[in-house]
Amino acid sequence: MFDSPSILFVGVGSPHGDDRIGWHIAEILSRELVDQDQITVRKAAVPMDIVDWLEDCDELHICDAAESQEPIGTVRRIESTFGQPPPADWLGCIQQLHGSSSHDFSLAATLQLARQLSRLPPRVVVHAVSASRLKEGSLISAALQRRVQEIASTILGELANA
Repeated sequence: MFDSPSILFVGVGSPHGDDRIGWHIAEILSRELVDQDQITVRKAAVPMDIVDWLEDCDELHICDAAESQEPIGTVRRIESTFGQPPPADWLGCIQQLHGSSSHDFSLAATLQLARQLSRLPPRVVVHAVSASRLKEGSLISAALQRRVQEIASTILGELANA
């Protein structure tokens, strides 16, 4: 008998403005996936938390805010399947999106460390959401707030088909 793949979804965020998007998406997915044993949903205040959660994980999905020139709420999906060569400079793409991260240890550095420790699962998908308000004390932008449910629905559909 084959076991279902274990999927981990992590919403990375903080209480500051648009940086909340990862947490908002995680909260929605937690409610929607309550009966799904093979999918675990977590919220992280710092990307480094992810390294501790990777045991027995076959697939990792991460949602985080990213400073970008794209319109607010645009989702850039970056995938790497480690059974195959990763796309050229996939960590570099993530680093560019998170170059001004509010986190002490960037998402790209966290994924690189997990890879060096042989903890990174075979498939990793980053859902980087274009954001603008990332300063302490700011509220989530109206433009991003309007997209939260749509973004969550898209990610939910992908997780359900994984």
